[in-house]
Amino acid sequence: MIAEVKEKGLDIRESHIKQGLRSYISRKAYLKVLTLVSNRFDMNEQSNGEVTPNNKL
Repeated sequence: MIAEVKEKGLDIRESHIKQGLRSYISRKAYLKVLTLVSNRFDMNEQSNGEVTPNNKL
């Protein structure tokens, strides 16, 4: 995401992107879904690996 923002020349600070992502992935709903799914998905909704107990959080 950070690379895409830089590539497109958007005026968004890296710290704001990180803060937004940190806020999103800390939500209870997001964490709950992680316990229900077995696949990870990227920003383009493509499968991107498997969720395991070692990489859930």
